[in-house]
Amino acid sequence: MTSTKLISFAIGVTVACGLLVLAACGTPSGPAPVQGQEDQQAAAKLPEIRPALPQVPSVPLPQHKIQNDDGTWSVYGLRKRVRQTMDEEVRVKAYVVKIFVPEPCPEGQTCPPPPMPHLWLGDDLDETSESHLLRVVGWATSQAEIEMAREEAAKNKTLTRAEVLEKIGGELPVVWDWQQGKQYIVKGRFTRFAGTGFGAQEGLLEFIDYQCLDCPPPEEETASR
Repeated sequence: MTSTKLISFAIGVTVACGLLVLAACGTPSGPAPVQGQEDQQAAAKLPEIRPALPQVPSVPLPQHKIQNDDGTWSVYGLRKRVRQTMDEEVRVKAYVVKIFVPEPCPEGQTCPPPPMPHLWLGDDLDETSESHLLRVVGWATSQAEIEMAREEAAKNKTLTRAEVLEKIGGELPVVWDWQQGKQYIVKGRFTRFAGTGFGAQEGLLEFIDYQCLDCPPPEEETASR
């Protein structure tokens, strides 16, 4: 073999050996990783993330029963069970929180007629939110009618309620002795639209009858004045 061929043969052997060494070095010694295993190992190395979520707020329980043991409703319960109570005759136990009194018309002026008498019931005496109050309507046609009934009752304290109403000729069952701050059981029809022209989407009470639970007897009230 000539020297040129020997040199070419040596170079070929050297290159082949080098390629074999490189291939051996690049081959992993263990089994090939399963697909997805590398991603799992990388994810395992990430720091644990704990989301800082706000605490679930605690909803306070309602302070009033929906319906009392005597069958009367609270204002809260009347609306809570609106599918059961709407357009039905109900009895509501609550406080007279405020009574509408029209502003007097200045002397010499002509004023529009004020709204018909009405008042608001509340489960709490200090309730101020309109959405938690229940309007009661239909217990008098005008403030003048109330004053007439009040005067007749004061003139003769032996008159029954029916006799007072007969004397004044009222069209509706006139009530002249509501007391703000006292607790009543008011019987009426729970409705959104009353025959007297009042309306409320959340419902109002069209008056039928009433009973004061903590009013002083008439003789005690008279003596205290």
